[in-house]
Amino acid sequence: MFKLCAFDVDGTLFTSKKMISEQTKEAISKAVSQGASIAIASGRPTQGLKRVVSMLQIPLSSVYLVGYNGAKTTRADDDKTLLSRPMDRNLTNQLFEYCKRFDVSAYVSTNQTMYASKADGFNIEYESSGNNLSITVMDNMNLIEEDIHKILFSGHPQEINRMLDDARIHFSSLCELSISAPFYLECNSKGINKADALEAVCETMGIERKDVIAFGDAGNDLEMIEFAGYGVAMGNATDAVKEIANEITSSNDDEGIAHVLNRYYF
Repeated sequence: MFKLCAFDVDGTLFTSKKMISEQTKEAISKAVSQGASIAIASGRPTQGLKRVVSMLQIPLSSVYLVGYNGAKTTRADDDKTLLSRPMDRNLTNQLFEYCKRFDVSAYVSTNQTMYASKADGFNIEYESSGNNLSITVMDNMNLIEEDIHKILFSGHPQEINRMLDDARIHFSSLCELSISAPFYLECNSKGINKADALEAVCETMGIERKDVIAFGDAGNDLEMIEFAGYGVAMGNATDAVKEIANEITSSNDDEGIAHVLNRYYF
């Protein structure tokens, strides 16, 4: 059995209907009852991850929140920060200016607020309500006073791909660029990934990477899947994730997590 079970959210823990299936909840609950801790590792902000945990109905003392693709990691029960790596403000200022070349919206999520560069931004309602955040539209995103752990650019897939191709030329040496969904381009500080966050959790727990099982589906899960002692790609995962995983399970709509966990916790 594994001592830490790590799950990406969208495309992994969530079905395509943005729900957690009853079988998945039961499988995770069994793992916790047998001593496993849980890490919810996502590009979502910490506040949004708290909502996800509430859906699982497991003790908060067993849960770690890995938000913003690993830029901030906290304990769910007392909000103690284990790791925090906000972006350099000179870099964020450059990115906010740069994104104006493309038909995309920029989003920054903090503790209670989602700042948006456009009032009618692509997926704005989903991002705010899904993460339990209020919306503040700012023409000048440089005026955000809180720490910025991640910038999310949202737009139609063709435009997101066009921006990614260009951003790799100008920013690949300055920040991490990852596609978490066809309509999302995520930017973090250079070196930020979910694996570093899981390593911080392992240090806190006093365990080794061999004690970790991780589930993911997208580009921002690659390092986490490689870090874990046992990495599992969902059936709906990208080819890149499937290539490095120890196992490919069924999809997020076909109980992929439960099928694996039930082999170890029963």
